[in-house]
Amino acid sequence: MGSRRQIIFGLILVGLGAAWLLNNVGVISVSIGYIVRTYWPVVFLIWGLDLLIEGTRRTGSSRTAGFTNAGILLVIGLLFLSRTTGFFYFNWSIMWRSLLPIILILIGWNLVSSGTFPGGRHWALLSGVERKQRGWRMESGSFGAVMGSVEIDATVADIPEGETRLDLFALMGGVELIVPADVTVECRGTAVLGGIEFFREDAGGIVVTIDSTCPGATGSTKRLVITARAILGAVDIRRG
Repeated sequence: MGSRRQIIFGLILVGLGAAWLLNNVGVISVSIGYIVRTYWPVVFLIWGLDLLIEGTRRTGSSRTAGFTNAGILLVIGLLFLSRTTGFFYFNWSIMWRSLLPIILILIGWNLVSSGTFPGGRHWALLSGVERKQRGWRMESGSFGAVMGSVEIDATVADIPEGETRLDLFALMGGVELIVPADVTVECRGTAVLGGIEFFREDAGGIVVTIDSTCPGATGSTKRLVITARAILGAVDIRRG
């Protein structure tokens, strides 16, 4: 939790505690239970606004993922708040019946796909994974970001001749891959309520697919073959 968000939530708790204390000693007369029951969705709005502000300071997939997560939290907060205040009734069962099964299917599909994928597996769950140290050895493998971020800088990596296969997956998170100019890159991917940006070719929406190739320098035999999937998140592939 960022320091700004921590301070705001702390002030909310202090305010609730002070109001509860003053109510108990008879200084004021308010229903603390009513306030909590009615306005608890404000937590989602504060969280979403904080991610929105942080997103303006980022670049690439981290920026896109931040905006995506912020939008989701803001929509959820507004829908819950409109229901608790009686302004608008939203039937959540409609969304759960359709969206959650699709997400579960896609997550399961990704686990099956990455389980048969050659090489190592690297996951960022509510955290971050970085491959930016100079001279690191790039090998075939899978990288996944689940409400987290993966940053891969291949411009400083030791990339072997021939074909290297990468599986990139983002669920409410972001994966960023920077590749050098001499490497040919092939990308096949699917995005669901997310986006895949391939060398400034942006594919995003409800359900979109991408199948594209960006050639490298003449004479180079280095080739990256990428399988990318983004669910409520973003995968960003670009030149360094």
